[in-house]
This record gives sequence, structure tokens and C-alpha cells, in this order.
Amino acid sequence: MKRNVGNKDGLIRFIIGGLALAFFLFLTIQDELVRDILIGISFYTIVTGTVHYCPLYLFLDVDTRTENPLRRKRHRRKKMHKAGS
Repeated sequence: MKRNVGNKDGLIRFIIGGLALAFFLFLTIQDELVRDILIGISFYTIVTGTVHYCPLYLFLDVDTRTENPLRRKRHRRKKMHKAGS
């Protein structure tokens, strides 16, 4: 796993995830499924902030450790040679 979450982004994720987790644990939400989903999202933000890796960022090709986080990597395609030509 290559890190793709910067220090500031990780700290923000950790703080927001912790506050949201504390809020959702003590909030009385009638629907248990909604409550569990919100707690899961809070855990996800805490974990991704702690380990500095976000699978969603990998899918979107985002790296917040750089100055320009939305800079796309250019992938070069290899030319395929036909066999026997």
C-alpha cells in the first residue's frame, strides 16, 4: 500500500471521524441500520487518516501528499507488436 493521504488530510480525517463517532455513539437514532452505517463511515475516516491510505483516492487517482493532489499520472501504453510480422 502506497500512501496517498497527506498529513493535513490525515489529521482532518482523524478529527472529523473521532467527533462523528462520538456524536453517533451517543445520539439516539431510531433506525439501527442508519446508525451502524454512520458509525462505519466514522471508523473508515479514522482508519484512513491514521494509516495515510485511502482506497477511494487510489480509485480516483488522487494523492494529497503532493502540491497538486488532482494531478493525473500519465500512463504510457506499450505498443503491441504482432507476432510473425
